[in-house]
Amino acid sequence: MKDVNADSKKQAILTAAFGQFATYGFRKTSMDDIALAAGMSRPALYLHYRNKVDIYRSLVEKYYEQLDTGLRAILTSHDDPVQILTEAFDHQGAMIADVLLNTAHGRELLESTNTAAADLVDHGEAQVSLIYSEWLASGEANGKLQLPGPAADVARTITGALKGIKTNAPDATHYVSGLRHLAQMVGAGLAK
Repeated sequence: MKDVNADSKKQAILTAAFGQFATYGFRKTSMDDIALAAGMSRPALYLHYRNKVDIYRSLVEKYYEQLDTGLRAILTSHDDPVQILTEAFDHQGAMIADVLLNTAHGRELLESTNTAAADLVDHGEAQVSLIYSEWLASGEANGKLQLPGPAADVARTITGALKGIKTNAPDATHYVSGLRHLAQMVGAGLAK
């Protein structure tokens, strides 16, 4: 049986840590800061997480879990590829745009993700690519989409373009605009 109280405490810790990381950056945030923001003692925090890297990794895992669930729902919601990709890219970008691109420590958080959770990001991005690939293959098989190549290759191109937009956007406004342009271009190219 799952301990609901432990889950709610972990959620409170993750919410507090996310706020602290966004406000102060990964390097300057301490376990004391996170414990205080979560409304618990530092020893109580250590009952749930070993260190701030462990917490950060949990945040990355949670991001990809929510992203995967949302993408699967969006990609099966209707038939217009432009609308589907606009919603999918908005979902994917909205989860991170403000924190990573509109805060003083956003770039540091991106760098921390690459060092503290690179394996989780690689796995998460592979899953996202697989979700797009499954949608593309299904759409092609049902005669709803026309692909310029194998579904897996098209999916890798989409996820690579999404990553490039995130990496090169100077702020959240440009990031969201880039996502919308990409959705328009790719969706129009896939439409039958």
